[in-house]
Amino acid sequence: MAKGTEGPKSNRKAGSPLSKGKEPAADAAKAKKARRSLDVDEDVSDDAAAPQPKKKRKADDLDKAAKAEEQRAAKARKEADKERENEEKRYAREAAKSRLRKLAEVNRVRTSKNDVLRDISVHLSPDLFEPSSPLSAALPEITTRLADNKCSIQALPPQPVEGVVKFLRRVRATWDAARRRFVPLADGDERDEWESHVVLVLRAEAIVDRILVGNDELGVWVRDVRDLLELAAETQVLLLITDMAKYHAKTKSLANKRFAEQARAGLGGPAKGKKSADAACRVSRETVEKELVRVQIDEKVFIVQVEKTENIEDWIYNLAGDIALKPHKLLRKSHLPFSAPDHTKKSSRPLDALEAMLQEVQGITASAAAGIAGGYGSFAALMRAYEREEARAAGRERAEAMLVDCEVRARVDGASSGRKLGKAMSKRVYSVMRGTDPLALA
Repeated sequence: MAKGTEGPKSNRKAGSPLSKGKEPAADAAKAKKARRSLDVDEDVSDDAAAPQPKKKRKADDLDKAAKAEEQRAAKARKEADKERENEEKRYAREAAKSRLRKLAEVNRVRTSKNDVLRDISVHLSPDLFEPSSPLSAALPEITTRLADNKCSIQALPPQPVEGVVKFLRRVRATWDAARRRFVPLADGDERDEWESHVVLVLRAEAIVDRILVGNDELGVWVRDVRDLLELAAETQVLLLITDMAKYHAKTKSLANKRFAEQARAGLGGPAKGKKSADAACRVSRETVEKELVRVQIDEKVFIVQVEKTENIEDWIYNLAGDIALKPHKLLRKSHLPFSAPDHTKKSSRPLDALEAMLQEVQGITASAAAGIAGGYGSFAALMRAYEREEARAAGRERAEAMLVDCEVRARVDGASSGRKLGKAMSKRVYSVMRGTDPLALA
């Protein structure tokens, strides 16, 4: 029994196999517990240090966002610069095209007054709008004819001289003498300039009264007009005198009446009617013509005498057209007369095509071409008519005279005309249309 009781006690000893088996387990538990405590400590330390990496990531995100924003801004600036550059190039191309169009337009050869009248406006002194003025009967028709060509009539401020007509031009281009062409002005540089032509509209009585004074009163008056109107030395003055023929007719009638009275008085017969005391105050035609020639030479003025209202209308209209066309003659003189026009006329209608062909013949105006084309209608019809005439006896002579009676409705200056084409121009048209000699000059 004693041995049996000692046996269990001996088993609790540290050196027994059982105690040796329990110690590793306890150590393992302690180690696990220690590791668990270490893990807890690490978690606590990690939790304590966590805010620092979050701030860093936030700063990095902000940097990335700023860089992305800068990249987007740089890309937007680059696109804007490219768009602006393309826009500038487009504007430059459009401006270049516009300059070329303007250059071509101002250098287009113009020969018709109707095309250039829009460049000027006619200005009259206030007295010419009154019913008693020399232009009163002609003014409505003049206004209508000018308005049809986009040319206006306006009133001048009160003038120191009556009957003044001036012309104002809208300058859109300047003449380059070296290149012999017009250079268009910018839109803001266009300006108005008075033409160096002044017209004075007078009745015959106003001229005769000054001639009666003597001592070259008419020339003195012209010089005074230049001073009062402050005209330059190169300004051309034109005197438009109305009713001079009526004055001479009345002078002749009074002279005849006076001669009859003197004849009756010499024969001792009774005088009939009132004595023509006015005849002594009249100026003869020879004296008037001599004084007009003198002032024309001394004062270098142009003198035009008109009688009918239609003549006044034509003179004012044609004078305005000539003044408007004057600068374009510089361009026309810079082209060879036999060179082809810059812009040839084109048409798909047979009548218009024939008119354009006929106008290429030297001396054939637009009105003459319209008269010829109106009688035949097309180039083919005109050629068939020539062939029919050539097939007859003395065919060439008949063909050359085929267009003699074609009507020319208007002159080059636009005035109405009822004349015929004539034999010379008919022959010229035939030579151009039917001639076979390449060296012949039409």
